[in-house]
Amino acid sequence: MTPNQPSSPFALFPHREANGPPCRGPQATPGRRWRPLWREYGVHQAWHFVKGALSILWKPFTLFYVSRIPVQLHPSWLVYPAGIFTGYGWFEAGLRGVFLAFTILLLLADSLLVHEFAHVLTARRFKVGTRRVILIPFGAVAELESPLSAPGEFWMALAGPLASFCIAGMLALAHSLAGVLLRSYSYDLGMVLRLGVTLNLMLGLFNLLPCFPMDGGRILRSLLAILVGRIIPHQPSHAFLLATRITVRYVAWPVALGMMTLTIFWTQIWLHLILFPLLLLAAEIEYWALRTEDRPQDDSLRMIPIASTAPIHSSFGPVVMGAGNVK
Repeated sequence: MTPNQPSSPFALFPHREANGPPCRGPQATPGRRWRPLWREYGVHQAWHFVKGALSILWKPFTLFYVSRIPVQLHPSWLVYPAGIFTGYGWFEAGLRGVFLAFTILLLLADSLLVHEFAHVLTARRFKVGTRRVILIPFGAVAELESPLSAPGEFWMALAGPLASFCIAGMLALAHSLAGVLLRSYSYDLGMVLRLGVTLNLMLGLFNLLPCFPMDGGRILRSLLAILVGRIIPHQPSHAFLLATRITVRYVAWPVALGMMTLTIFWTQIWLHLILFPLLLLAAEIEYWALRTEDRPQDDSLRMIPIASTAPIHSSFGPVVMGAGNVK
């Protein structure tokens, strides 16, 4: 073996040997113990290694394309809701619960994508493209290539809840027709259809809350921008900024604080204690971008909307428990 040739695959770690115990490798220094990564290579290099690993785990991956728009899944979605719902189904009803969990997750993802692509298609009608659609733990996000004006934003924000209401109506009609036309109506199928109706109704209603940057907040902002623009027609950018300030500071904050108070004392949907602070953070970032520049130039700030998955939190438990009780 030449002097420059490594003695083992672990030669890059001079104080570690393949068979485990430290200080026994041919290149180990006698009397020295194995040192951790940050001591061996320095804090700076260790941090770059950790950051690179986290960026790989945190980066969304593409599932498929719809009309040349990538639909991506964030890895955290595999923890919540996928991992938690599947584990809950397994402990409550075994394989039957896991099957129902996958069915509900598929229904949830389809409902969110229909909601988001209603925004995407409406934005395309106003000559604005979309970079991607991402499924995240609290819903889904559509990332636009450029901002919309007030009238276009109004119709784009309204399209999502309308699509959710249409899906709820179609599922309710399918549930009614199945009960009339089918003699042997599956109990599990009935539960899934009823849950789909409830989920889409709550998804549409929840997003109509005037908590910017959700759909209701964007609808309110666009209406205020049109109203203020009629008062000061020669300063459209100032009207848009003023409408954003009113929507964020005087509407979104009270609504978010009220929803969190309602969560603590009544609904106990604890995920809202995480969701609404994130919404307020996104609202303040967009308002800050508008204050810094006339219109936001960073397209990553124009992610719309954040659709909550909270309604399924209170409905999934009875569905799986019912699946375990029905023979």
